[in-house]
Amino acid sequence: MIEIRVEAPHLPNLARFPEQLRWALGRLLARQAHESARDMKSEMAGQRIAATSLLINSVAADRVDPLTWQVAPHVGYARYVLDGRRPGWRLPPPQKILDWMRVKRIGADRSTAWAIARAIQRRGIKGRDYLTPTATRAAARLQDRVGDAISEVLGDVV
Repeated sequence: MIEIRVEAPHLPNLARFPEQLRWALGRLLARQAHESARDMKSEMAGQRIAATSLLINSVAADRVDPLTWQVAPHVGYARYVLDGRRPGWRLPPPQKILDWMRVKRIGADRSTAWAIARAIQRRGIKGRDYLTPTATRAAARLQDRVGDAISEVLGDVV
């Protein structure tokens, strides 16, 4: 999950900022959050992470408060895609593997799905990092644009 938040300890309390500035920063963060969600979807597609579009389509930008947004996939297995799965954990659900096999057109044999589940349990799976490149690009874009947004509202004061 990427959290985009404005924290400015060196500036006066944000509550004292003019309403225009809070509005401009909120609008900027909303745009950046939605742009980061699109970027995360592109990163996942570029890495060919998802067998189906469920993971990619679940990525959304959610507003936590006016100056905080979270961008993340909203499916339970997203953490396994990101972090991987270490060997020795519980057996993954064979039915989910069977569904994956159908999408990949590997076949629909339950014994093959069971064998894949056992292999995952024994060997684990490697994580696929789609978060770091997305967060790096989001931080760079935000850093470039936040000064412009503040200057636009406050003019020469900043």
